[in-house]
Amino acid sequence: MWRILFGLFLLLSTWSNVMQAAAAPLDGRRYAIDLVATKDDPADRPPGSDFVVFTNGVGDCEQAAKAYGYGKGSYTATTAKGVVSFSFVMTSPKHGELTFKGQIKDKAITGTRTWSKPGKGTITHNFSGKQQ
Repeated sequence: MWRILFGLFLLLSTWSNVMQAAAAPLDGRRYAIDLVATKDDPADRPPGSDFVVFTNGVGDCEQAAKAYGYGKGSYTATTAKGVVSFSFVMTSPKHGELTFKGQIKDKAITGTRTWSKPGKGTITHNFSGKQQ
């Protein structure tokens, strides 16, 4: 009887770990990214660099969060042919939204970060980087 109970415990523990990994496949990853201005960016200075971090089912862009008060956003991720596609939205009460959409293959990350605020239009930056 104890063998059956122990077997069920192992099965449930393994299933729980599999489900957690499937629900948040990027958790624990941190990427250093370089942002590149696109034609819709009116700024006269380059957008710089930042860090994209995935933890507990949420995505974060560290420096944007600190500098402008953006909160972390729940991310979605799908995997096909070895490429993880993800997206998340960070919101700041004062500065609007930052929408991240990208792909991860091996340790490389690429994508777009789009800033939007009602009455201000949008500005998109491309980004690329490597896992830390």
